[in-house]
Amino acid sequence: MAWESLKSGSTRFASLPLVIAGPILRKVDSNSVTVWLALSKDLTDVNLDIYDSINKTFLSNEVVFTGNTKPFKLGNNLYVVVITAKALTGSSLVLEDAKTYHYKVTFNSSTYINKTLSDPGILSPSGGMGMICYGAELLPSFSLPPSSDLGKLNIVHGSCRKPHGGRFDALACLGKLIEPNINNPLERPHQLFLTGDQIYADDVSSMLLFLLIDAYDALLGNQEIPPKDIAEVSPDLLNYPNPGERAELVKKGGLSAEGIGGSHLMALGEFYAMYLFVWSDVLWPGDDDFPSNSLVSSIKASDYKKEVETLIQFKNTLVNVRKALANIPTFMMCDDHEITDDWFLNFDWTNRALNNKLGKRIIQNGLTAFTLFQAWANTPDRFDLPVSNLNPQTEGGQFLSQLEKLRDNPAENIDQTTSPFDNWKLLGNIIVPTINHNSTGSYLTGGLEYAFSLNFPLYQVIIFDTRNRREFPPVKQGKSNGKPAGLISVQSLNQQLVSKLSEKQASNKFTLVVSPAPIIGHPVIEEIVQPGLTMAIDAINFLRTVKNSSYTKTETGSENTDREGWVFNRKVFQNLLYQLSKFDKVVILSGDVHYAFSCKVDYWDRRTLPVKKASFVQLVSSSLKNEDSKTIFNAIRVSRIAENELLRKTPYAGWSTAGKHIKVDYTNNGIFLPNRLNKVPAIKKIINPSKVMILNTPDWRYRIQFINDGRVDSDRGVEAIALTEIPNSGIRKGKRDLITEQKIAVGRNNLGQISFDFSTPQKEEVVHNIWYNSSLKEPNSSNKFNNFTKHRVLIASPLNIDPISPNEEQWKNFDYGFPD
Repeated sequence: MAWESLKSGSTRFASLPLVIAGPILRKVDSNSVTVWLALSKDLTDVNLDIYDSINKTFLSNEVVFTGNTKPFKLGNNLYVVVITAKALTGSSLVLEDAKTYHYKVTFNSSTYINKTLSDPGILSPSGGMGMICYGAELLPSFSLPPSSDLGKLNIVHGSCRKPHGGRFDALACLGKLIEPNINNPLERPHQLFLTGDQIYADDVSSMLLFLLIDAYDALLGNQEIPPKDIAEVSPDLLNYPNPGERAELVKKGGLSAEGIGGSHLMALGEFYAMYLFVWSDVLWPGDDDFPSNSLVSSIKASDYKKEVETLIQFKNTLVNVRKALANIPTFMMCDDHEITDDWFLNFDWTNRALNNKLGKRIIQNGLTAFTLFQAWANTPDRFDLPVSNLNPQTEGGQFLSQLEKLRDNPAENIDQTTSPFDNWKLLGNIIVPTINHNSTGSYLTGGLEYAFSLNFPLYQVIIFDTRNRREFPPVKQGKSNGKPAGLISVQSLNQQLVSKLSEKQASNKFTLVVSPAPIIGHPVIEEIVQPGLTMAIDAINFLRTVKNSSYTKTETGSENTDREGWVFNRKVFQNLLYQLSKFDKVVILSGDVHYAFSCKVDYWDRRTLPVKKASFVQLVSSSLKNEDSKTIFNAIRVSRIAENELLRKTPYAGWSTAGKHIKVDYTNNGIFLPNRLNKVPAIKKIINPSKVMILNTPDWRYRIQFINDGRVDSDRGVEAIALTEIPNSGIRKGKRDLITEQKIAVGRNNLGQISFDFSTPQKEEVVHNIWYNSSLKEPNSSNKFNNFTKHRVLIASPLNIDPISPNEEQWKNFDYGFPD
């Protein structure tokens, strides 16, 4: 066999099925069910029926919800369907827990008359449901979260999935959790939260980009022309560069993808194609049909075989990914890699990129694809379904309407006095945020609203947008501003979080918050490694500038070290903790950092009485597929450092004003010297309470505890794997030690599974099972995929002080009482 293009007229193109990606089960609650699909052909309509069929007969009188829509055209041969089913007209029926529901999608056109997913030519040439159904199931299915027994709630989460990332794709193992309980509505996973980096737009294999370009040309029917009048980038840029040749252009576009940007996605069709390639194997060539090295010349001959083999391994697991995503309600939020590395990192980065026509176009294209492939199905009501009757008063409708105009007339018109006005710019005005200024700094506003919330009987869900609503510290006019951004501005946090307090139901046991970037990072990395490295890089850049006035720095220290965690902006971080405390018990899901861990925050606030107490449990799962030696090293480093009790269990005290709030024994001789805290709010990390004397009563206090898997190796399954798999005793011991050390943090590709035990008020426990493949011998096998690390976290907040009339001395000398 040999490489054959997918372009129109080819044998490959002619053999494409109707559905090229999906169905993906998206937003599901008691009142609606939303499904996402991508099609290769236009249709008159698509219908979605939800069945409550105990005997799986799927009769017409067993349909409880239904919906109908028309595909939305993205190109000549690419259509997206976001279809929502609701109760039948005149019915007040709602979906219930403890039931398994099934769904059927029906397609209609002059060619396809009442065709379903099982018919030949729909999912595959021969037909059948094996691609999206488990076992003998006739239709894909789902179950709602429990309404009364929190102990039955089963949630899965993950992030950071790069096709050419190392080892086995953990998302491909999701079916191992679904299939055994496919007919047990109280045991199967109820929801999947993908918390960021569902695609990598900046770090792309050159071979994969070659395939994406070929696919998007076939699907859209045209090649995007880069923005005109960008002489600062290239005066004669007629086409985007070939795979492997884009790094310099990315840099000139004001973006930062140092060392990895050679195959950065640029054209809108490339972003579209990437989603299709990571969610389905339909558009991929066969194992023996990849392009030769001569066609993708940017790949070194010595790297060609490995790069292709890595992509083949990823492609061949997509059948598992596709089947899983068809059978579990899924919610998604972007992080930076959907667009570009460090997207909106700080003011300097944001101002530079948004004022660069090429940089802004790439951001716009990434946001457009994210909206169509992820955000739309999170909040389908924001997009005026059905698409055939758009309401321009809704922001989603405005976006879709303008995208239609761009699709039909993509040419750019620089002369703004004539009509039609530049459709690229008009779309950007709708979807790309802009920088606004006030007396306290700058902040992002405009664009679409992506943050959203949901409510289920036992818990509330709040999903943050931490990219498009940032705020930046003030800076003198004309000066650079690389200070860390606040991930959500004060104004936007009121909308994304504070306003949701009134929506909390009496039956809610906790609030589930999704923050793509962890709210609590590891203190050694965030407080020592990243700040130190940032200062060092900035100092080196300064010295090079002094030595050579023509020297141009490639990246600032903040950009190089990705210094954009919540904690780096003190005001925003402390305000977030305070606002979260109003929700009492909070479970936070995050990703981003490429290792998995769990931690707990106990928070007390006495600014108003009675003393407010709250608990936050943060669960991080990262990455699904981006493992390498660095992720393993970071996880082991975090685990080893966190074994130190003084670092694993860290108390903090906070004051609303600056001042001499404490004395510190610096020399360990019992002599305490005044220590002025100059920043506002004033925060003191009290690693060793015996060395700190608190003078002024703190306004709030909190403690952070990193969770350890307390099980012995035999209970974790470590010993059995290490002893039976590898004959060499030395390697065997090293293998066992490697797994054993990942009891606090996990650097393998992983998937997080969450369950709850709230059986008694004294034992309200969150359980975080971290699933990963421990095998050295079979690194690309799902057979060794297990929950080798398990974290159990008590969410209750002890308070050893009178909340109504707290004794001042007690509050100053607070008994933190860390649980083991």
